[in-house]
Amino acid sequence: VPSGGHYPHTMRFDQKGVMWFTVAFTNHLGRLDPKTGKVHLIEMPTRNFLQWLGSKIPQALIWLQQATGMTTTTYPEMFPVPYGIDVAADGAVWVSQFNNRRMVRYDPASGQSTVVETPFFGPRRFRIDSKGHLWIPAYAEGRIYRFDPDSKEFTPYDLPTGKGDASYALTVNPRDDTVWACGSNSDTMMRLDPEDGTFITYRLPTKG
Repeated sequence: VPSGGHYPHTMRFDQKGVMWFTVAFTNHLGRLDPKTGKVHLIEMPTRNFLQWLGSKIPQALIWLQQATGMTTTTYPEMFPVPYGIDVAADGAVWVSQFNNRRMVRYDPASGQSTVVETPFFGPRRFRIDSKGHLWIPAYAEGRIYRFDPDSKEFTPYDLPTGKGDASYALTVNPRDDTVWACGSNSDTMMRLDPEDGTFITYRLPTKG
């Protein structure tokens, strides 16, 4: 990763074979063209000055926290943390900001970023279905949300394992658009049928 970027995290390829990836500690979206080997970093939007400072100078922010007494407890959204990533059929790159309650849509053609506020905390590893809907695990509240970019509506689906469960990641089966999510606190895998909203839960044979 070029100077200024720290902690590359999750990656996806677009239709042209270009790899897009999140850079968690410094709030970047990364672009790697395998044909040229060139890496380009794109700064993701921040909510305020503290987030900007946190994403630009991680080491200096640690010093600032100690000097001012401002901690991630008093301001838990200090680090935006770009986390999940996926590429839509229209070529747009979507990024989840795990600690910022936001989804960011980046348009490679225009270089513009559009921010969508989520009604939940902790959007993590999400995927996009064949209809363009984003399926996002709400890590902190035991739910999965469907986001429709056209209507801007979020639809919640309660995990059958209860509110205490946490879904770290999910994926969408490209054959039928069923959504598969892991139950990180319940040692399960769950299959959601988006047509009727029903789940099938598969209990793993081992703990942890």
